[in-house]
Amino acid sequence: MIDVGAKRIVVPGSFPVGCMPICTGGYPVDPSQADEYGCLKSWNDLAKFHNLHLQQAITSLQQRNPGVKIIYGDYF
Repeated sequence: MIDVGAKRIVVPGSFPVGCMPICTGGYPVDPSQADEYGCLKSWNDLAKFHNLHLQQAITSLQQRNPGVKIIYGDYF
C-alpha cells in the first residue's frame, strides 16, 4: 500500500478468538482452560502474542516510512 502511495493506513489486530462461539460453544470447555468470561485462555494468549509482534512490525514500518501514518486498531 505504501509503495502505491498510501499515506494513512489502519492495521487491525486480532480479536479475542478464544471468545468466539466456535471455540466456546462447539465442545465442552474445561474450566481450567477458560478465563472468568468462559473464553479459552490459550487462544486469547495466541491472539495477544500475534498483536504484540504486529505492533512491533508496525513500529518498524513506521520508522522506515516517516511520511506515512500507520494506526493499529486494537480489538482487545
